[in-house]
Amino acid sequence: MEPVSGDVLVLTGHWCKVIEEPNVDCSKPGIYRWRIEEAGTYIGKYTKIRRPKKEYRRNVARILKGLRSHHPNGKFRRIHHALADAVRDGRCITLTIVTNCTRSELNQVEQDFIRREQPNLNASPGRRPAALMR
Repeated sequence: MEPVSGDVLVLTGHWCKVIEEPNVDCSKPGIYRWRIEEAGTYIGKYTKIRRPKKEYRRNVARILKGLRSHHPNGKFRRIHHALADAVRDGRCITLTIVTNCTRSELNQVEQDFIRREQPNLNASPGRRPAALMR
């Protein structure tokens, strides 16, 4: 991350640490985990690795620039704001590519990880964490 004029931050390729667990093949669908120092964790799934590696970076950059989300409602998710806050504060951010699974298993494997790890950033503000919604 590099400061630019007007206190706006530009994300460089090193804005977070990326860890790939042994035996993970990033060309296959899988599960990832964000850990943000002093904020918590988030579990997600991907069919293409660009989602956790590039799309989050783009969303965080948009927040830091004061732009709206490309999502139809114009809003970013809780994880995007937590990542942007961590970048602003210079806190450690780690993205771990945890495991692979088939496309048909993605939802179930993600929910299993969420139930097991109880990540606090998966819930939207004002909502219960997904692991508790059953």
